[in-house]
Amino acid sequence: MDVTETEDGAGFAGPGRPERAEVFEVWRQDDNGNRFLMSRHPDRASAEAAVAAMEAGVQHKQLYFVVERSAQPE
Repeated sequence: MDVTETEDGAGFAGPGRPERAEVFEVWRQDDNGNRFLMSRHPDRASAEAAVAAMEAGVQHKQLYFVVERSAQPE
């Protein structure tokens, strides 16, 4: 089976089928540049919803963002 790699190194086997599962992490960066993992999600939509919920509260100097990673095999 032909396996190609994307820019981030994730392998894909066959037409549109990921070889490895993906996980979406929500990270917080404070005003001092410190980063903290807040949560992990099975899809980008739920991760983006978590970011929106965190940003909906009191305004502060923290940044929330989503990072896509390959899930580690168990």
